[in-house]
Amino acid sequence: MSTAPDLLVTLASRMTPSLPAGAYTLSATQPLTRGNGTRETVLSARREVAVTAPRFALSAPDVVAVHPPPGADGDFRTTLPHLCSASAALPWARSPDGWPAGSPWLALLTVRDDDVVSDDTSGTVCSARTVGSLAGTAPSGVLLPKWPKDQAPEKTDTAACRTVDIRLDALARVLPPRADHRWLAHVREVTVKASTRQAGWEPGCHSVVLGTRMPRTAGRYTALLVSLEGFTTYTFLGGSDSVPGDVTRVRMVALWSWSFTHTPAPGDVPTASFSALAARLTGSVTTLRLTHPPGDGDAGVRQYVTDRLERGYVPVAHQLPTGEHLPAWYRGPFTAKPAVALPRTPSDTADESLILLQDHGLYDVSYACAHSLGRVLALANSRLLSALGAYRSAGLSVLHRVARANGHAAGVGEGGGPRDRFDSLVTNGLAASITKGLAHKRGSATPLASAPDTAPAGDLAALVARLTDPAPGAEGREAGGGEEEPDAVRTTREALASVAEEHVLSIAAASPDPARLLASLPLDHLVPHEAMLPQHSARFFWVDAQWLDALEAGVLSAGAVTALDTYLAGTLRRRGYDLLPPTPAAGCLLRSPLVREWPDLLVEATSVDTSKVMTVHTSRPLPDVLLTLFSTLPNTVTFREPPHGLSMGIDSTADRGTLRLRAPVSMTGKSPGQALDTPAVGIDAHLRAGTELLDPASLATKVRACWTVNGVPEDHKPTPASLALQLVQGAGKFTFTAPVGQPSSRQEARP
Repeated sequence: MSTAPDLLVTLASRMTPSLPAGAYTLSATQPLTRGNGTRETVLSARREVAVTAPRFALSAPDVVAVHPPPGADGDFRTTLPHLCSASAALPWARSPDGWPAGSPWLALLTVRDDDVVSDDTSGTVCSARTVGSLAGTAPSGVLLPKWPKDQAPEKTDTAACRTVDIRLDALARVLPPRADHRWLAHVREVTVKASTRQAGWEPGCHSVVLGTRMPRTAGRYTALLVSLEGFTTYTFLGGSDSVPGDVTRVRMVALWSWSFTHTPAPGDVPTASFSALAARLTGSVTTLRLTHPPGDGDAGVRQYVTDRLERGYVPVAHQLPTGEHLPAWYRGPFTAKPAVALPRTPSDTADESLILLQDHGLYDVSYACAHSLGRVLALANSRLLSALGAYRSAGLSVLHRVARANGHAAGVGEGGGPRDRFDSLVTNGLAASITKGLAHKRGSATPLASAPDTAPAGDLAALVARLTDPAPGAEGREAGGGEEEPDAVRTTREALASVAEEHVLSIAAASPDPARLLASLPLDHLVPHEAMLPQHSARFFWVDAQWLDALEAGVLSAGAVTALDTYLAGTLRRRGYDLLPPTPAAGCLLRSPLVREWPDLLVEATSVDTSKVMTVHTSRPLPDVLLTLFSTLPNTVTFREPPHGLSMGIDSTADRGTLRLRAPVSMTGKSPGQALDTPAVGIDAHLRAGTELLDPASLATKVRACWTVNGVPEDHKPTPASLALQLVQGAGKFTFTAPVGQPSSRQEARP
């Protein structure tokens, strides 16, 4: 059993009303007769009926949508302006004198400022008038509508309307000829499930009036929905009436209007459309790394350099503490291959995070840079610093309390005053410590390092030292054997772990989750070389969780001074950050004008493991760069143009304009609306000479020829609806298969 689609759009060529708008008289008669057949009388009645429809203006509820959007500024060379009306029969609601049956009485004109004459000093295209002013004496040089006597408005009619004065010499580049108008209106019926309502798709049956002017000149354009009533008999619309010789402008009623600015995209003229920009990305999908051209020299060195570059590293200069500069390797958290597991946990300092590549005498500074960057980020986060300060203060208080509870005041006597503290120092071996130090300074035969450790267990410094550097046998204790840890040390360790549990929520609340943290990092730390991300490219990568661990270690070390501060940071790393969302597994960097021109670009991903829910996080580190992070390993990634309803136009300006044709009827292997294999190209050839107006009749002939090539039945002729189907600009999309692949087992090896 088939289910109804979430979105169904049906196009029809017209919806002709049973009665066009106007005044009508209804009359009825009923003869009455006697039983013998003699007529008694005849009853009759007359009623005047008016069929109304908008004539001089539209209200806001009458207009469902317009395109381009009012006030928009962009490249509209591929766009045909259009207006969608709430009334399905509006374009056919009136039948002007001498106008072909089935042709709309409305036209959507697109004018530039030099095509019109404005009476308004503000520079607006339209002027406000009364309906009665259209039936009076025409001003000098102005052609007013020529109304039939029974349809002329009253001169006393004070209803408001708006008019536009189009220069007579501009009509040829603004107004389509008579034969074109039958193609320029159609009906659109939209059915949308309420649970899947999409932006731009208003359900219902609506009419669409289509313009034919495709902007080619930079500047402001104004779209005008004008009435053709009163002009259909003139020669400029194919009639027989000549325009008086003194006329320089034609005054038409504008039922609706809006303006937009056409700004051609700089440089790349053929790449202004979504589909053309997406096509530039095809074949430019790989992993985030530098390429290494073959060169001369030692084969082993070349292989080593190639291997490093293929893993996402770039060469950098590293300054030693002594001032010398050495070549080194750097890689950010985005790797072209899964990162090799480190043999140890993140270090407490940036220097400890340096990796010496002994075989070549070079440093890997990746994790050291991550640690330093983490400190900088934390120092810029006052909320996080405050949370860390409260945590360290609580840890120090607990250390004092546990030491006193175990009978070791650690320099603090029962009374707590200066004498008590001094007595505690003397009692705990102050004299022995001084003697030991003096003996070492005089060159005693007993080195200080080998002297017995006489520091009491209760001393704070010694206690912290036991926490941070356990005595031999600690590893065995963790495995269930070895020397047993002193009660004071074990109690202190457990108490400080409790402090970490108490403060982890406040610290986590002040810390960004991994995805937001990556999005906030400087781009040069993520992509350390511009050649790794050229224009019109997509680069996939793995996310190295160890790099983020080093960054986190740097964050937690910010403001750390004492050994206790360092120990508390380590405790928090081991226990606290499980509360944050998991680190993204992989991602993609997209660099293209698409990112700048379509700020609401949608991203969808499918996972190699269909049992996992794919979470996608996006950000824009640069106006033309989109960073996308995935919660699990992606299989395919689709970038989709935001849904915007049906806009009308062509797909690309390349090859003098490209139109992607669609099947108008059901065919073998094709449903109505599906793309055909052979497109019609050279749309510019269907622009009327010297104008920006599309010739729909010529285009329809070209479409019919292309249909024949694609196997469309010969008996199917182009109609306004089927031509509109070809001109629909649906939301574009493009899909990549992620090249990162499924990793092999993560080997333990030296980086």
